[in-house]
Amino acid sequence: MTSPMIDTASNQKGFTLLETLGALVVTGIVLVTAIFFYQGMTDFYSASVEGRQAQSSARYGLSQIANRLHDSASVYRPNDANELRFSVFQNGTTSYRALRFNEGMLTLYTFNGTEAQWSSAAVSLASSPSLYARPVELARGLSTTAPPVYWTSASGTKTTLTGGAQLSNGETIGITLSYSLVRKTSSGGRFDSGLKSVSTSVKLYNDGL
Repeated sequence: MTSPMIDTASNQKGFTLLETLGALVVTGIVLVTAIFFYQGMTDFYSASVEGRQAQSSARYGLSQIANRLHDSASVYRPNDANELRFSVFQNGTTSYRALRFNEGMLTLYTFNGTEAQWSSAAVSLASSPSLYARPVELARGLSTTAPPVYWTSASGTKTTLTGGAQLSNGETIGITLSYSLVRKTSSGGRFDSGLKSVSTSVKLYNDGL
């Protein structure tokens, strides 16, 4: 007596085409979501690092300016909004310096001119480049659209130093440096931290004696 054959093939059920396509769609959605999440985290981390670097550079530049102005005998603000000049009295000799801002970078120059040239609004790096020597970078990564602001304060009111303004021993000068972070993200967008600033004030005390 023979046993009846059981058709096992008819009892096995595989994935249909519709089910396979559905699984692929779900897998694709999960992968795309994971990629966007990873890119977002990467952009956030990169922006945080670059933001801290920009802030550190601005603070360092501010401290360098303050240290030099603290020993200054006088300050002159030419018509060029990107420049500030100051004098230093050392070893019985008066020398001059110029702070220049350009493309987000703050540079200190030795000003090799006379006192009349130092306090002349007609003199600039463009017109008299030979007077500006030994550049030293003080800060980079500053805002390219907002140059440093130099101001003085009297009775609690801040007044911006404009062209021709001059300060001398005992007066106080304030400095504000601005920075921002605008960069392209890995996803093709733009990240803008907005304009931020750091400030300090310095009293000029070197009276040239």
